Amino acid sequence: MQVMSDLSGSPRHAGDRDYPPLPSAPSPGQVLYNSEDHCDVILLVGQGEKCWRFPGHSFILCSASPVFQSLLAREVTNGDSVSILKIEDVEPCIFEILLRYVYRGADEVNLNSDQTTMQLLTASKKYLLQELSTICLKYLCDHVTKENVLGILSYLKRLSGSSGHDEGQNLQNELLNKCVSIIDAHSDYVLLSGAFENLEKEIVMDIVARDTIQVHSELTVFNALMNWACQECKRQKIELTSMNKRAVLGKLLYYVRYLVMSLEEFSLGPAISGALSEEEKNSLTKRLKGDCLCPLPDQLNGRRQTIKRQGSAVAVSTTGSCHLGAAGPSAISQPPCKTKKKKKATQKLVEGLGDFFIYAIQLLD
Repeated sequence: MQVMSDLSGSPRHAGDRDYPPLPSAPSPGQVLYNSEDHCDVILLVGQGEKCWRFPGHSFILCSASPVFQSLLAREVTNGDSVSILKIEDVEPCIFEILLRYVYRGADEVNLNSDQTTMQLLTASKKYLLQELSTICLKYLCDHVTKENVLGILSYLKRLSGSSGHDEGQNLQNELLNKCVSIIDAHSDYVLLSGAFENLEKEIVMDIVARDTIQVHSELTVFNALMNWACQECKRQKIELTSMNKRAVLGKLLYYVRYLVMSLEEFSLGPAISGALSEEEKNSLTKRLKGDCLCPLPDQLNGRRQTIKRQGSAVAVSTTGSCHLGAAGPSAISQPPCKTKKKKKATQKLVEGLGDFFIYAIQLLD
């Protein structure tokens, strides 16, 4: 039986409950983090004047990540048997968080911003640190808001399909679901935010195609697309003309559901924007005035022009795809049409007989 002594010299047994457990010895990583002792790897992180130097220990780095193991295996050492590892695609402040995790564990990871977390998630995936990736994804799930949702969604689009493990993929899907739900619930805010103007065209299309974005008016969707088109013209270094905006929008222009607008909304918005052709503008105006027989141009036919957006159903692929489908049931709202009501033959017969009997009674009187 193991017997120990306390500070007074009295013996005690390891199983005695009167004494707290003895503290465990610190791990090598805890001891050697930020230490030059036994350093056999120099990590040069960043570029130019922003490059930082970190002391490293190959046995810790290699045991934590197969990527570090592969990099160090082919790295040439200098005369002091110290490997020099240059890492230029990770910011030094992000790499420091990663290195602290490698040496001291998950308890040392303190995240406080979505931007830092997304950069750290990218680095953790590069070095196949699955637990760190999970920590980052959980943080983003807990901190996604209407203010940062588009930045996170855009990041997820670039990250799509690179989870590396089942838990990570499930968390990515959960985060994507939250992003879509927030966009649906706060559509007016999200669509008119500055972040929307800087989205990739594919993501813009995914959003405005949805049945479930809850906008106060379809005019909000049109205005959001015109704001995006203005910024896209600047990005492409072309003049801010109506024709150029129409050109950069392309098919996006026809994802607006013009026929659920009021005539006044259409007249004060799309009709005077210069983005629609005369043919498109005239045919839509006639439809909104009630002429349902007026044909629409081919580019507007087959679109969901008369379907109001409503509801908040979310449809997200569980395969890791970041495509936002047009989810949820939709009610069809047809504009009033000027059509004559046709009476049924039987109804006409009954009315005719009624008139005949009234005439006969008047003759008898």
